[in-house]
Amino acid sequence: MQAETYAIVVYLHGPLACFVNALRCTVDPQHSSKAPHVTVLPPRPLIISEAAAIEEARQRLADWYPFEVEMVGVNTFLPLNGVVYLELGWGADPLCVLHDTLNQGHLGYREPFPYVPHITMAQDLDEPCARELLWRNCRSAARRCWPDLPGRSRRIRGELHRDRKP
Repeated sequence: MQAETYAIVVYLHGPLACFVNALRCTVDPQHSSKAPHVTVLPPRPLIISEAAAIEEARQRLADWYPFEVEMVGVNTFLPLNGVVYLELGWGADPLCVLHDTLNQGHLGYREPFPYVPHITMAQDLDEPCARELLWRNCRSAARRCWPDLPGRSRRIRGELHRDRKP
């Protein structure tokens, strides 16, 4: 049996979540079943109890206030891996600081890739498929859908809370 892993994410809501889901259905229907989110701490095993980890995260976040992050484009992590994602602009730097604030102590973990805040559109693609998806499908679909998304809805505002999924 594989060990459980834990992550800290900010789920998208409202028009932005609808936009991301519609775009995912267009470019990669297999990935559209996952709730759209920005990962703050990628999955990792815990070396303490879940309750202790939540408490440690709350303590580390005690001085943080909600902030907005804006989507600015579509990109890929090629050649590292076959992920196509929505790139974040304004507010990405605070997310990096937030990641570094949380990725220490009992929550710390040596991650396989450098942290880049993003919204995943598709993953586990081979390089030709990722390039095709990025250049033809995702960018053109985003350009078609983007004007219909009100400006303020292109931003997310994250707050810490416990969200248990069955």
